[in-house]
Amino acid sequence: MAEKKMKIRWKNVILALLALALVIYMLVFLVSKIFSGGKKSDESTASSFTACSLSASKLKKTITSENYEKTYAIGDYVIYGENLAFYTGEYSVGASSGFGKGTLILRDLCTGTEIKMEKPSGDIQGQINLASIPDGFYEVFVEENLIEKRVYMTNSLSGVSVNTATRDGSYKTVSLYADATMFNDKNAEENALDNNYLFVDVRSSAEANTEYDVVLYPGPIVYNGSYYDTTANGIRESTAMYELAVAVKSKLEAKGYKAYIPLASGEFTEFYGDSGTLKKIYNSKAKYMVTFAIYGIDEGQGIDLTYSSYVSSDFAQSIYDSLTADNLTVGLSGDSSVHASRHDDEGYDSDYDIRDTGGKALGAGLDGEVSVEGASFATKKAGLETVFLNLLNAGNAEDVENYLNNTDKFAEAIAQGIINHLTAKAGN
Repeated sequence: MAEKKMKIRWKNVILALLALALVIYMLVFLVSKIFSGGKKSDESTASSFTACSLSASKLKKTITSENYEKTYAIGDYVIYGENLAFYTGEYSVGASSGFGKGTLILRDLCTGTEIKMEKPSGDIQGQINLASIPDGFYEVFVEENLIEKRVYMTNSLSGVSVNTATRDGSYKTVSLYADATMFNDKNAEENALDNNYLFVDVRSSAEANTEYDVVLYPGPIVYNGSYYDTTANGIRESTAMYELAVAVKSKLEAKGYKAYIPLASGEFTEFYGDSGTLKKIYNSKAKYMVTFAIYGIDEGQGIDLTYSSYVSSDFAQSIYDSLTADNLTVGLSGDSSVHASRHDDEGYDSDYDIRDTGGKALGAGLDGEVSVEGASFATKKAGLETVFLNLLNAGNAEDVENYLNNTDKFAEAIAQGIINHLTAKAGN
């Protein structure tokens, strides 16, 4: 009798193997859940924050392994132009930093590189120059009497950021973090940090900057509904200063900088208020501003640059030096000068365009009836470093002729003065 051959049903075999694999997977899953207490993996629950190629978990391990036996409280900060300054108490215009004779230290968590600032003053430009800080993720310390103390903020900060001006096609984004929860896992029951330790994160970007570098404001400024458009000897302030602003803008942009003019030709818009040019200036996110003006006929002569009394003259001086360079034939009659704005009775800069573009650092929106109402939005903002430039007296025919014959040289010199300052600011 012939032996009967058994026919293998491969379809059933495959189904059986798939069922067995599924059973094994479920058993492994259940066992892992039991031994892990039902918690998600570290990868799925970890914070997403990263810096200098280190993940949040590695940053957290590095930071929490540090021994911060000594700490130092910081209460406030200001950002002005490309400057960052810290204060032990609440900031007010002209306030002392409170650091005494201490040394402010930025230490890169990724490389160990240190940046030291000896005896940081209350001067809003006397501490951290944002343009010159190398990329890195910095811890902040204060050293007093050879004792190092880790800096923390009394109130938490999360991602306060500012971009520097563009240089060589790139710019830096500087972010401040001071939040005990910033490295927490998603399901953490305790904070990864035991205090709001301060970190300064600096990252370069070669992408196109959506923010402006410099505001070029053509006078006259409309203040409290009024203005005087100086006109004499064939020159009108509004027309001439707008054309100058356009020329300076063109020269800056040819060198890779972004310049913003907040007015159209022939436009006279109130400086303050919700639709005023001041709000447009802040919205530009620029770091610097130059206001162009012509003296009233009886007001003065010569090139005159005014800067805030609470900052250095470097920006104004750079423009002045470029305008008065020996190889330029743009000299005007009268005494040229670079000087600080006068203080008013309240201690603020009396030049409102300088004060109220200066943000929190200069007390924007805190002085003057119109200013308090029309610039209140700027009281806590990062400020622009502003200089006011008087170029000539329209009542002097020789000055007017000299300016009109050399307008392009004026524009070139002003643009170069701005560029020289930006270059020096970056330490180049």
